[in-house]
Amino acid sequence: MRKNKKWTYELLHKTALMYDTRGAFSKGSPSAYHTCYSRGILDDVCSHMEYVKTYWTDAMLLKKARKYNTRKGFQKGSPNAYQVCQSRGILDKICEHMEELPHWDKPHCVYLIEIFTTNNELYYYVGQTSNLKNRLYRHFHDKGSDSPVSDFLNKTPFYYTKYHIVKDNLTYKESLELERDTIKDLVDRGFKLLNKELFIKKLMK
Repeated sequence: MRKNKKWTYELLHKTALMYDTRGAFSKGSPSAYHTCYSRGILDDVCSHMEYVKTYWTDAMLLKKARKYNTRKGFQKGSPNAYQVCQSRGILDKICEHMEELPHWDKPHCVYLIEIFTTNNELYYYVGQTSNLKNRLYRHFHDKGSDSPVSDFLNKTPFYYTKYHIVKDNLTYKESLELERDTIKDLVDRGFKLLNKELFIKKLMK
């Protein structure tokens, strides 16, 4: 679907008719779905759909929220769960692990994760954050996160993992620069990195 599409009510309704459930609508046409949600017409355009109401426990909401790094991502990815959190007045608590980057006014750090596999291979991951505790939780304990470290550890036998702080008390801009320089240094020295290839290629330009 092309970007910046002008969604009229008729086009939204026509798009919604392609789906039998809200979940399928949300996944198949996210732009249309979120436009309906933001305009308050979601119930109207989805009136033909089978609607399965989920009873969200606080534990279910927290588990769902753990998949996202920011409130914006949570709201877009799981609008129903996000709305339930708002209505219960627990949004701040459920989202307290999240980062709303960039935190211009908070100190950042650059960190390095080291993983030694049972194949005697050494891997590194370089990251920057203003909330190291949360970021390490995502890497090492949250199996549902989008962390490349978590994904690697779930698939690969390893002897040990450990992390190092390259430098802390940095501004946001300084942390980005040091993250880039650290990645470039490791690449130049021939180390294997878990950072996404597209991200590395962009930095190396």
